[in-house]
Amino acid sequence: MIAALTNPALVIEANQVQHVTPEGQSYQMLLADVLKLAQQELLDDCTGVLPSEVCAVFRRGKFTIWVGQFSPGPRAVDWITDDSPSPFGPGTRYSKHSIALPYVLVVAVFLDGTLSSENECFFTTSPLASLSDELCYPALLNISRFPERAKKPLAWICTQHLNFRQIHKERDRQRRMHAGWQLLCECLFCASFNRSSEAHEGASYYELSRHVDGRISTIASWEEATRADPLFILEVPFLKTGHTVEQVVERIFDNLGAVRHDLTADDLARLLVNHKPAPRRPR
Repeated sequence: MIAALTNPALVIEANQVQHVTPEGQSYQMLLADVLKLAQQELLDDCTGVLPSEVCAVFRRGKFTIWVGQFSPGPRAVDWITDDSPSPFGPGTRYSKHSIALPYVLVVAVFLDGTLSSENECFFTTSPLASLSDELCYPALLNISRFPERAKKPLAWICTQHLNFRQIHKERDRQRRMHAGWQLLCECLFCASFNRSSEAHEGASYYELSRHVDGRISTIASWEEATRADPLFILEVPFLKTGHTVEQVVERIFDNLGAVRHDLTADDLARLLVNHKPAPRRPR
């Protein structure tokens, strides 16, 4: 708040903050209300109820990252058949399977409260105990590995067919983030798994991981192992990323050019202007 005192157009007296624009319009608000708005809109996204799966929240500048964890167990999936006439898109043939998944981490990236297209997915074989826990690559089709180059996600979730219109219709920031989270998780778990990643990005993490354990080498063997023991999946030596949760989040922020936000006098002035409906001219 000391920075505000260096701005001659922003004055704090007693319990009120006043901002006078170059045009001579005056905006006033109680100091307590300004601080509350600054906390909600500039410094913190933890002011509302989070989805039950979200276990960690990070904020840098305009970007917010939610890290969510889903418990292990069988999930029903639509998986491309071996004899599918097309690897993806129209004409692709699918069959239904029930396969066990380990702990699944979903990393959702929001820009100004709206879901972005930079979201990622990872596996772990034990629940997160620390941000220093190492993550594994997810043995799933449709989770893409990009060629080794900067500014790309490690394990990207394709959201090409996600209905972003449902997100944009939510005017409230928190409700918009909840809608984005729900649709992203549906896009990951409920979409049809095909070979789009192989065609567009070069590889999916299923193709790269299927040989680490014979029980997941084919979708049929994966389903058979699931019927025998749904928790066998916690014994699979999935490919390690070499990155911890904290390092993955830091990498995403760096790729996006996100910068830490320091509260300034201009920030407070914008809060007053944006949230005070009726300015008045000073006498």
